Amino acid sequence: MQSSKTKSKNLSSGSVSNKIPKPVSTMFPSASSAFTTYASVTASLMLIRSIFNDLIPYPLRRQIMSALSFLFRFCSGRQTVVIEQSDGIEANQVFMASEVYLSTKISPDTRRLRVSKRIKDRDLSFKLNKGQRITDSFQGIELNWRHICYEYEKKGSREVVERRYFELSFKKKYREIVLDSYLPFVLKSAEMIESETRVLKIHTLANAHYSCKFKWESVKLEHPANFDTLALDGDLKNMIIEDLNRFLRRKEFYKRVGRSWKRGYLFYGPPGTDGLWSSCGDERIIVFTTNHKERLDPALLRPGRMDMHINLSYCTFQTFRILASNYLEIKGEHHLFKGIEELLENTKVTPAQVAEELMKNEDADIALEGFLSFLKQKKLEQKEAEEKEAAKKLEIKELKEQKIECNKSLKKESIPVINSSVKEVEEKEVAKKLEIEEPKEQKIECNKSLEKESIPVNSSVKEVEEKEVAKKLEIEEPKEQKIECNESLKNESIPVNSSV
Repeated sequence: MQSSKTKSKNLSSGSVSNKIPKPVSTMFPSASSAFTTYASVTASLMLIRSIFNDLIPYPLRRQIMSALSFLFRFCSGRQTVVIEQSDGIEANQVFMASEVYLSTKISPDTRRLRVSKRIKDRDLSFKLNKGQRITDSFQGIELNWRHICYEYEKKGSREVVERRYFELSFKKKYREIVLDSYLPFVLKSAEMIESETRVLKIHTLANAHYSCKFKWESVKLEHPANFDTLALDGDLKNMIIEDLNRFLRRKEFYKRVGRSWKRGYLFYGPPGTDGLWSSCGDERIIVFTTNHKERLDPALLRPGRMDMHINLSYCTFQTFRILASNYLEIKGEHHLFKGIEELLENTKVTPAQVAEELMKNEDADIALEGFLSFLKQKKLEQKEAEEKEAAKKLEIKELKEQKIECNKSLKKESIPVINSSVKEVEEKEVAKKLEIEEPKEQKIECNKSLEKESIPVNSSVKEVEEKEVAKKLEIEEPKEQKIECNESLKNESIPVNSSV
């Protein structure tokens, strides 16, 4: 009985002890064992990473990481769009538009930014640095942007190439909205932002200072001139503006007919006339200026090269009024305008000369009086130049007339000499023929007499030979006379040639 009680007490005490919780040290490992485990796992991961980077080539690593990333995204139910910086050899318009658009979405939470400002820029320019993230929203959809940039060595060379792209991630169920609505919205927003900050640039292909390669360099072109301040005749200015507007409206027309969207203008005139250059985007407006159109290569003047040929002549009164408004702020009439208008009608001055005179004084009255004196002096100089030019032309004309008369007189004097010399030659030719015929007749008669007379053969042969020699002498004499006659004719004709 006592033993049973003792056993029951032991059981009861054991059950109570079982209900008491164990100490915390027995539930969790010690700090030393946890640190040992962490160090072992970290070392294993570092070893795996080292083996992965050393033994597996970079392209294969990229493929593995891309596959793992795709698997993770597939399991997570999210879609990722990669926007590369370039599409082959051309720049990717979506990338450039995304960069411009995201620069307006930078928040205070963004940790790293790229800040730049060129000399003539008004404001600072902010862009995402590599690895930075931005969250955007569109129609209640959360869109996560990430800018990725890394460098790698180009295969087959030591050239280091930088690759940049954006990753845009969102839930899969919004895929159609993002691709059909959000990305076009980004493109349109970027276009509006660029149109507000668009600047005209001149690009030059120059040799880079730090290498032997050629690189396109650009400078911002800022010129205060516009069509309102351009000193041109009103009708001519309106014609150019209408032609430019018509050209800008016909982008689809040029595309439809298969022609480049360009327009060429050739401005020509005396030195000191103004020119214009402009380029507004995809279109190309090419302007040539020259003071001597006639000296240009004909290839530049053929149809299809320069579409419009515009003569910028000397300054007219209407052009002067524009310059007076620009330089002296004269908006209405002035008491000196009438005298200036009369002088401008008969005086040749360029807009550049007018502008130079109007800049000599800020006071409108003093500047216009000086310009009026300039026109009077210019008119006198122009009159003297015209008189000298007229005298020079008259002198040249008189010299030409004298030359013509001299040539006529020389022709008349040379006719009798030529006729007489021809007559003498003909007479000598007749005499020569007669002299040649006489020996022939004598020979015939000699032969006949030899046949009739009975003389020794040897003596007759000797006589015949002597007659043949005499005949040759008689034939040579007319030839020598003919040669002397020709030489005398040449000597006589020399004075005629020298006088001509």
